[in-house]
Amino acid sequence: MYRYILFDLDGTLTDPGEGITRSLWYAFQHYGYPVESLKELEVYIGPPLKEEFMARLGVDEGKARELADKFRERYNDVGWKENHPIDGMEEALMELKAAGRKLAVATSKPLTIAARVLEHFDLARYFDVICGSEPDGSKGEKWMIVDRALAGLGVSKEQKQQAVMVGDRRYDIIGGQKNGLATVGLTMGYGSREELKNAGVSFIASSAKEMTRYLLEHK
Repeated sequence: MYRYILFDLDGTLTDPGEGITRSLWYAFQHYGYPVESLKELEVYIGPPLKEEFMARLGVDEGKARELADKFRERYNDVGWKENHPIDGMEEALMELKAAGRKLAVATSKPLTIAARVLEHFDLARYFDVICGSEPDGSKGEKWMIVDRALAGLGVSKEQKQQAVMVGDRRYDIIGGQKNGLATVGLTMGYGSREELKNAGVSFIASSAKEMTRYLLEHK
């Protein structure tokens, strides 16, 4: 039985697409990177931004940090509000909590912003632990955040078989796997079913209801 359930935030609990892509556009425009549409910027939703800028744009760490700082300039002001909960997710959290499960958030988003988003949508009350990166985005590797969330929940090495990581991108799946956890992938976010399968996900759910049923019925 899964007693400890860790959730990613972006694309899993809430849909941040508008706020993130508009804030990325703001940063890219400032530094002269051409963007044809907001849609093409959705690939940046989920992973740590600095590393993703370096990988996708071929920039050095300094330029990647400048881009990330410019992104946060808009996102921390208005972008975080351009967000909404994933359909059925609050009901799912309510049901899991009522069933006695311990819940945590493990997100690469800075902790201060993650907590603000969760409070804004009245979701923070369902979680025993909320873990994220530092304000500048450092310490944001998913496996590190999952490790901190497990520690916050008091999960021992022997209890990891009772814990599961839930997310919508391969980074969530790999972060859970590196900590020895089972994983659940969601197709309501920004990762494809193929991406999740290729990452070796344990189970894929196409709705919050399907996710909840699996988490509660797994033996």
